[in-house]
Amino acid sequence: MKRLLVVVCASVLILSACQQAQTEKSLYGSWDYQFVRYKFNEDGSWSRVDIISTSGGASVGRNPINWGTFTFDGKLLTMFTDEESRDCSGQTGIYEITFPEEGSWNLIFKKVEDPCSVREKEMINKFYLRYSP
Repeated sequence: MKRLLVVVCASVLILSACQQAQTEKSLYGSWDYQFVRYKFNEDGSWSRVDIISTSGGASVGRNPINWGTFTFDGKLLTMFTDEESRDCSGQTGIYEITFPEEGSWNLIFKKVEDPCSVREKEMINKFYLRYSP
């Protein structure tokens, strides 16, 4: 009986860790909303660029406007903005991340705390679409 209990507990812990790792991996990549793209990299860095509308279609700005590092625990995204960024310089924003469906190509940001009104306006109540994994 004790052996069965140990096996069940170990299985629950492993499944929880795998689910969190999968959720963390789900954040990596580029996410677009209208003319804004946020990119979250596996090395813990993030950037934000403009998507520029041209007569030949849309193109992505070459230089990030804002960038920094982030942490993500599977639910809360904490974005640390680099001092050299144009907006939100040196500020930290915390957002709750929701993926509407498992493996979803959609992402929703819910503000927990962010002193940067520019980032807040871009993120909350927006339905971001995955551009690339």
